[in-house]
Amino acid sequence: MAKRVKETSGRILVAVLLIILGVIGLAGCGGTGGALDKQAGNSRFAIRIGADSSPFSFQFRVAKAKGFFEKYNIDADVQTFSFGIDTINALILDQVDSGQAMDYALASRLGKESDLRIVSYIATPSLDGASLYVVGPDIKSPADLTGKHIAAQKGTVNEYVWAQTFKKFGVDPKAVHMQYFGSNAEMLAAVQTGKADAVWGDKSNKSKILEIAGIRELGDFHLIDFEMKGYLAFKDQFVKAHPQEVENFLKALNEASEYIAQHPKETADIAYQDLKLPKEDVLKTLETYTYHIRFSQADYDHIQDIAAWSYQNGLIKNSYAVRDYLALDPLRKALPETVTYSGK
Repeated sequence: MAKRVKETSGRILVAVLLIILGVIGLAGCGGTGGALDKQAGNSRFAIRIGADSSPFSFQFRVAKAKGFFEKYNIDADVQTFSFGIDTINALILDQVDSGQAMDYALASRLGKESDLRIVSYIATPSLDGASLYVVGPDIKSPADLTGKHIAAQKGTVNEYVWAQTFKKFGVDPKAVHMQYFGSNAEMLAAVQTGKADAVWGDKSNKSKILEIAGIRELGDFHLIDFEMKGYLAFKDQFVKAHPQEVENFLKALNEASEYIAQHPKETADIAYQDLKLPKEDVLKTLETYTYHIRFSQADYDHIQDIAAWSYQNGLIKNSYAVRDYLALDPLRKALPETVTYSGK
């Protein structure tokens, strides 16, 4: 009897120890990225990467597919989201360790107590990277959009693009019917089914867009003279806890950027495998898309100007200096010649 009690007590003690270890393990997962993997003896550092579903995310996908992350001992978990803003929201919620977003989208999440930090500029689509498409013979220019139904993306750079379109062509934002969608596919479906009259569409989807009956292209970003810029963000705590890993991450992305420039066909293959983007459209997009790991004064001025304009025009709620949300030390160590920002 005593022996049976002793065995039972032993089992209970083991169970309690396992529960305690499990709780400690779960606690270690909150916002620490790959730290837990390193403690467990994994030689590669795990980073959860938020990537959008457009050519903006190609650096991450190429870095993983071609082994650049592995070269720098990074265990990359590339998670796909519809838009860049979705990756930033996931970063805020600790669902990923890094996020990417175009200027306006990222600017909308900075200010006040934000712990997001910009670690690098990463990409720019050219002025012909997207076009304004309309349905209906009565829309001959963007000035004819009054009273029309607009397919848009809330909180993304697309929202800023529409604001600039209305401003440039004298359209009262209150005189259009804005309809917000959660993906590019949903926006195109709205146009195709007659629920929307106009949409800004990415060049990588051009062949799909032109399949819509009656659709016409009015022009690209030259219409509003706007060139967007994309940035990479981590949380402040992550950068401070893992500066070497962020440095290695940037080195891997730099090599991926060089690979994309030199191997467009292979990049198109990766894009098709990951995102099912038509290869021919991707190849045309790559001709004018810039991928570069850097941070220049112009990169700073660009996002600062957008943040200021968006605040003054009621698109974002907070006024702030973007310099307070920079963490450029890993980039300075990884690629010192690429940081030309003066600090002002």
